[in-house]
Amino acid sequence: MMLAAAVIGRAGIADASYIQFAEANRVLGWSADGTLALLVTVLPDGRIDHAEIHPTRYEGWNYVITAARGEIAVRKVAVDHCPDWYHADMIARVPGQLTEAKLLSLDVIKRMKLVRLPRADGGAAKLTARFEPPKRFAEHRVVVRDGQSVVATLPVPVWCVGSSNRDEAWSGWEVLTVATAGKRQLHVVRMKGVCDGADKDLVMVRVIATPGGEPEPLFSRCRGSGGGERITGWAPGWRLRGGGTPPNP
Repeated sequence: MMLAAAVIGRAGIADASYIQFAEANRVLGWSADGTLALLVTVLPDGRIDHAEIHPTRYEGWNYVITAARGEIAVRKVAVDHCPDWYHADMIARVPGQLTEAKLLSLDVIKRMKLVRLPRADGGAAKLTARFEPPKRFAEHRVVVRDGQSVVATLPVPVWCVGSSNRDEAWSGWEVLTVATAGKRQLHVVRMKGVCDGADKDLVMVRVIATPGGEPEPLFSRCRGSGGGERITGWAPGWRLRGGGTPPNP
């Protein structure tokens, strides 16, 4: 049974958007040096539900940008934590609604010197990508191939899938774009049918740089399909919609 999780303290968020670091479905661009990517969840009516800033490697900080009651809040947490956003560090509060124009005007975005998502796909159309090894619970990597040739093996630097830690459509990705920013080669990859394919509109997009010698992401329950049966309990911060802590699976 799928356990939908939510963060306590969020307001005005549609049911289809379960949690930050989950089903972000659009990439707006990345920082000029390629270290950070800006993602948003766009609702069916065109409104932005929330925005996320992810590191493209396993380093630094994750940011989430939400809006409620006429105010935009920017919070951050270290990349190696599944966050309890209710207690995360708030680094900015500004009045306004979360439109794309307002988002791009925020100081945290301006400091990125944002490079917008290029129109050309950088040859991505000929590439395929899947989790390997091909079993349900493992330390997965997104392996990108051109035909039979491996062109990149990518650890996913930002996990924390909030809707359910085990049931996403875990195996297949598609490569949307390959680009260079600063000294990094970036792959924009997308997993469709998140939440066991229960809602085909739910997707998870990540911008991942080819590895550069940084530490590997931690093996923990909050890593979505990287979570496994060796791990017990739920990461601090996850809560059921109706309150309380989910039971151990």
